[in-house]
Amino acid sequence: MTRRAPLILACAAVLAGCGGGGGSDQQSASDAVNSYVGAENHQNFQQVCELLSDQLRRQLGGGNCARFVDEQTSGNPHRQLKVIGVTASGDHATAQLQTTGESGTPINLKISLDRQNGKWQVTSLGGGRG
Repeated sequence: MTRRAPLILACAAVLAGCGGGGGSDQQSASDAVNSYVGAENHQNFQQVCELLSDQLRRQLGGGNCARFVDEQTSGNPHRQLKVIGVTASGDHATAQLQTTGESGTPINLKISLDRQNGKWQVTSLGGGRG
């Protein structure tokens, strides 16, 4: 797996304005995950970074998260993410995602989200096996 997979999750995966009103925890978390994945798949790194928690954004480049993510992913083949499942309980959710490795084998990825100030934000990105 290239270093792109964790950044895919970071970006994602997910962006601002998702969750927080109206629907169930499960639905609003799923909406946030789908936003994250859509932003990542369209390489909209600004939107990806907006979906990350402040703490995770600082870990991924501080002042200019979008530029950092773009630089870290350039030169790597772009691989689409797919949502496998989302589980939410209260203000915490996890999502199982999948992408394709260099050899064409599936790679499972996991992200965690927390509801912060009424919005779902990605708080951690993790790899998997594939």
